[in-house]
Amino acid sequence: MLLALRPSLVLAALVVAASAGAAGSAAERSGPAAPRETSPIFFVSKSENRNQVHYVVRVDETCAPVGNAPVRAFWRDYERGKTATSPLLDHEQRAYGIARQRVVVRGPSGGEISMA
Repeated sequence: MLLALRPSLVLAALVVAASAGAAGSAAERSGPAAPRETSPIFFVSKSENRNQVHYVVRVDETCAPVGNAPVRAFWRDYERGKTATSPLLDHEQRAYGIARQRVVVRGPSGGEISMA
């Protein structure tokens, strides 16, 4: 299970990797990078159905984290349809939610987030 792998390290690596890719892509294009609202980080699949908990990070046009709590989790309800989503319920927060998060680095070409 991915959550057992120290999510802060996994998340930091993914955010840094995403920012490096975005910076390279922006440099190859003429003009500024296209703004993005969220960037996928990882997901957790359930064994009892096809639904998944997805974790995304809000980033700006340089792939730097936006705000003090840029990571959020939500359900992708594949049992209801390809684009169906719903928030985590209160009783699901302990298992799938984000207890705390902190932007460690925010710079002109990306950033790093620690979360638990």
